[in-house]
Amino acid sequence: MKKALFPVVVVCVLLGWNLRLVAQSSKDIAIDPQLVQNSEKYKVKLGVQVMGKMAKYKFGDYKIIEGKAGGTTVKGKSNLFNTKSETNARTKFGFVIGNDSPNRVSVNAASNTIVKLKQPLEVFSGFYVGDDELELNESNFTATLVWNQDTSQIWLLFLKDSFGTQTDDTYQGILTNGERTMHVVPASSEVPEKSLMPLPAAGYEVFEDGRSWAALQYRGAGALGMNRCYVWLHNEIDPDTKLLLSGVMMTLLHKEMSGASNMMGGRDLDD
Repeated sequence: MKKALFPVVVVCVLLGWNLRLVAQSSKDIAIDPQLVQNSEKYKVKLGVQVMGKMAKYKFGDYKIIEGKAGGTTVKGKSNLFNTKSETNARTKFGFVIGNDSPNRVSVNAASNTIVKLKQPLEVFSGFYVGDDELELNESNFTATLVWNQDTSQIWLLFLKDSFGTQTDDTYQGILTNGERTMHVVPASSEVPEKSLMPLPAAGYEVFEDGRSWAALQYRGAGALGMNRCYVWLHNEIDPDTKLLLSGVMMTLLHKEMSGASNMMGGRDLDD
């Protein structure tokens, strides 16, 4: 009887272990398996936010040496009956990132977001004509990354995301220096139906010629996901490219942490 029970116990233990692995992995973004196998997963230390300055994010040997949070300018307008409104928000920030080497990358970033809304007209108390409608939510984000303050060595990061009834859902993410071009792609976790964690993990992954070089998770799955920020950097990339991509990861992290990407709180990456 004991011999018959032993295989059953082993199967149950292994099954339970695999289920824990699946549950754990579902808390993080799904990225290229080759990147997972050939990189180190760095935990991002968020630091403390001070008025007018960026938090000094850090992971591994890479850290923000100095940074300025800048400010956000919001302008809005609406029609006579407030059934149509348009809001425009602009945000800027900049920082310098480095590691134990003497090299530094200087980043200057700006975000411009336009939101157009339609809302019903209240004819009398409790009675409305028309529907709520998001006509446009468009975000344009640009950042320049300068190597050791040498303006001949500049990389440009450009992200554009738009959705709404007035536009096709579009997304574009490019990192280029004119000679090399990488693609910055949104990433999320796979959330099973009826999951207890309906809010998926979110982040970005960077590809060059179809190969994944780096990834950022700025939010883990679930309500407490803000404490699950990670960076993956491929082991085969050279030190200079690692420092550059670390600057890109820090840029994207602050973009999301500061809410510069979207005044409406963004959309699900699976939409």
